[in-house]
Amino acid sequence: GGGAPDCAIRLCASEKGYSLCNECVELVDCTKFDWLGEYGKALKRKLEDYKGKSKEEIVTEALSDA
Repeated sequence: GGGAPDCAIRLCASEKGYSLCNECVELVDCTKFDWLGEYGKALKRKLEDYKGKSKEEIVTEALSDA
């Protein structure tokens, strides 16, 4: 949704046709999050938890937990 248009993570997902990185089969070994430090590690783990879920399913789940 937001963020820098030239973000390496955003560009990669866009080039592969993904709306979220959780759709990518290469997510586990992806190093594009490394520059974000601990936040990047946490974000990547969360995306791995969402593997196989659509953006809509993730939003619905997040709203029900709130």
